[in-house]
Amino acid sequence: TRDDPLRKQMLQLLENFMRNYPDTVSLRGSLNLRLGPLLLNIRDEKNKCGEIAAEILDDNGIIFDII
Repeated sequence: TRDDPLRKQMLQLLENFMRNYPDTVSLRGSLNLRLGPLLLNIRDEKNKCGEIAAEILDDNGIIFDII
């Protein structure tokens, strides 16, 4: 939920993973299917979580082809 205090932490961990994992492209289908819709919803929020989600989607356009 939006009020979950761990939500921002989870997004920051995902952002770090996407930047540092050596081969996220091999996980493309799974990441796109499971995280893509969630990140799109969060991106629309006008807060820090929305900014983080937008960065993840923008930086990983090759993986998240739903944008």
